[in-house]
Amino acid sequence: LQELQVEGVKSKMFLTLVEDVQTCSEKEKRLNQQFNKLMAEKTFAELTTADMGIVLWKMNLPWLEKLFVEIEIDGKCLMAMEEAHLCNLGVSRRDACALRYHTEMMSSAGYTKEQDQPTECVVCFHNTPTKTEALLEEHEIPIDSALIH
Repeated sequence: LQELQVEGVKSKMFLTLVEDVQTCSEKEKRLNQQFNKLMAEKTFAELTTADMGIVLWKMNLPWLEKLFVEIEIDGKCLMAMEEAHLCNLGVSRRDACALRYHTEMMSSAGYTKEQDQPTECVVCFHNTPTKTEALLEEHEIPIDSALIH
């Protein structure tokens, strides 16, 4: 009897966990739809300070939203900022590098272009210098091939 009670508790915990995962999944799906809609309507440079919350969420840097609102950083401003500027504002070097990386990627052509079918992670798939060069060319990111090889 005690074993059945333990199993019943585990089952309830599992069902609660599944519900939580479904809730989070639905929220993430909604946020991704909002982000894709925003990026379809505006270029990165046209993003307002109010838009930056969802952009920072997509960059996995949501804790920076308060700073962006306080000093009114919009898409155009972020595109002009270098790592040192961001660090001078109190952003960690890691986060500054992530901001620069994501800003470059999100402002490139075809960033939110939907795939016809699910694919593997685009970064993981481009795991050789030649494939990386092709990825950068596809997204119109100019970089000296000597840096890749």
